[in-house]
Amino acid sequence: MQDLIAGDTSVRAQLTRRRLVRLAELTAEIQEITGLITAAVEQVKTGLTDVYGLGPVSAATILGEVADIRRYRSRHAFAAANGTAPIPASSGRTTRHRLNRSGNRTLNRVLYMIAITQIRADTEGRAYYQRKRAEGKTNREALRCLKRRLSDVTSLARQTLTWDQGSEMAYHHLLEEYFADGILFAPPASPWLRGTNETTNGLLRQYFPKGSDLRTFTLTDLRTVEQRINSRPRKRLPWRSPARAMATELAG
Repeated sequence: MQDLIAGDTSVRAQLTRRRLVRLAELTAEIQEITGLITAAVEQVKTGLTDVYGLGPVSAATILGEVADIRRYRSRHAFAAANGTAPIPASSGRTTRHRLNRSGNRTLNRVLYMIAITQIRADTEGRAYYQRKRAEGKTNREALRCLKRRLSDVTSLARQTLTWDQGSEMAYHHLLEEYFADGILFAPPASPWLRGTNETTNGLLRQYFPKGSDLRTFTLTDLRTVEQRINSRPRKRLPWRSPARAMATELAG
């Protein structure tokens, strides 16, 4: 664009050049802030970004708006607070629910964007949406149903956190406020109290032997391992994969 107006001294060209410079500055600022937000969300490790269509910025928005998940006594209370709990509007033999315009609209908007993203891709969210359409619901009604299910998933992703004992937990108090049941420290020599932690460590060691330098692995490598682990059947989940178990929970 700069090349197209090079040498042009008109007022319009000067204004265009200034706007282009400002646009470049804003783009750089957005990228910098996005990087800071991404790093902060990764440190908290809530599992929110594991939901398809939920990126770091949206996850940070949820964390900021919710603050303390313990404020909500149940997933239903959380849905009522973010406006995804439907309002009955049945008449005669027709069972309908209408849009709930109350609640936190910022959270509602995030859930809406996640739902739209899932519907546009080959996801369980899209399959759930299509099932609701096949049941006779309109596009908007099916979308509201999906938003309600996503509300459950995002709230369940932040209930509690159980970690191994180590120096990495020195600042656990900074994370505890983000989980409904806080952080559980299992007693020494009690691995059965943190089964997910031990099992996941064992799975990760198959791909990253102890002492591995993670800096030598690319993001693509890490994503590949993540996909393989989430696709492996687990005895704890009646031989379903974690991905399938999450999809079933989402489908309701």
